[in-house]
Amino acid sequence: MGANGFVTPAIGDAVAQLNMGDKVCSYGFDLGPKQQEQIKSGALDGALGQQPFLQGFWPVMQLYLQIDRGKRDGLRVDLPVFYGRRFVLPILARLQRRHPALVFEVRFQDRFADLVKDGIDLAVRAGELSDSSLVARRIDSQQLVLVASPAYLRAHGTPARVEDLAAHKAVAFRMPTSGRNRPWQLRQGRRVVELHPAHAAQISDTEALATATLLGLGLSQLPDYVVRDELARGKLVEVLPAHRPPPMPLSAVVSSGRLMPPRVRVLLDALEALRDRER
Repeated sequence: MGANGFVTPAIGDAVAQLNMGDKVCSYGFDLGPKQQEQIKSGALDGALGQQPFLQGFWPVMQLYLQIDRGKRDGLRVDLPVFYGRRFVLPILARLQRRHPALVFEVRFQDRFADLVKDGIDLAVRAGELSDSSLVARRIDSQQLVLVASPAYLRAHGTPARVEDLAAHKAVAFRMPTSGRNRPWQLRQGRRVVELHPAHAAQISDTEALATATLLGLGLSQLPDYVVRDELARGKLVEVLPAHRPPPMPLSAVVSSGRLMPPRVRVLLDALEALRDRER
């Protein structure tokens, strides 16, 4: 393969990254000039595109073809603040170490960005998606838990039923995109109900919401990973745990209006590791 010029330095790096040297070399003996040119030019179709190992290898090969041509395209990513910093940023760091030509621009916000208008390549979003202009791949889930501080529960009592929540203060999460308070979701029998409790405070930042709850301002509903340590140390107490709602999906979303660049596909595949994160 080296003699006919098929493996450029960039493709060689791609082969090394995936530990697929033996497969590429053994397959390379069957590639004619036309097929070799397809790979070097960035086109993978026909029978060549049906080769199983190339289907997984292709996004990384395309990325390294771009590197070979001197391209260092940026990758714009939009992430929820807490989840993005805690779980996604380490994946981006590992990916950049593996592929030094990747350049990330990461935006942390709990507001939903307009992917097309803002030039976002990939975003991570929570909940069911209703926007038909987006293509979504589920990468994780989050469990919402209703929590309060021990001091608040001593002062106001611990709710024993969903109906008891009407007598309690809420610390509401104000959704930055819509400006409305996010309703509490709770399972009641076979149904999931949404509650809009009277609030003592409205807060549009997830960590600040947890802090306000720790300070005893009222009950709040938060993703379990935000308050895991506080629950374990007894600084917060879960309320009505038997009424937890079903887990909420977390998805990586891209715009459906354009072809997916190799750099985006490589990131999308890397985010699959979130399925195995510690719960």
